[in-house]
Amino acid sequence: MVDRTDQQTCLERIELKCQHIEDERVLLSNDILSAWAIFTAIPAGDIKNCINYIIEGLADCLSALVWYLDKDNSYDPKWLIPYYLENHTVGGISEYELTAEKIIGAWLTTTLDNQQWTIGLIDYMRKEIWDKPFDFPLIAGQIGPG
Repeated sequence: MVDRTDQQTCLERIELKCQHIEDERVLLSNDILSAWAIFTAIPAGDIKNCINYIIEGLADCLSALVWYLDKDNSYDPKWLIPYYLENHTVGGISEYELTAEKIIGAWLTTTLDNQQWTIGLIDYMRKEIWDKPFDFPLIAGQIGPG
């Protein structure tokens, strides 16, 4: 069993599996070309039609593999999925620190419609808890600064 707790190990395994799929795709492509060469020598009839459908189905599978892999040798890793995971997910970029200052700054610079929506939502929440017990020191200790 492969350790999946480490991001780099997981990315390497995804790349390895993409390479295996690519290798099988090449074999399938060669098999389809061989089948097509034999197929063209068969006289017309029901058998030929059946074989034609099989070859077309295999060609569709081959096409799906090509689209799935989305191989591009100008990138490292060369397949889209591991490239995306490495470069465009939290593990590949720095984590964003959300602070009260950032929330307030964003709220102050947004549109009036968004500000009104925010106030409406807060007022609705306030209405929902109006008659419920409220322990300010307890709440402040859980959500306050520090």
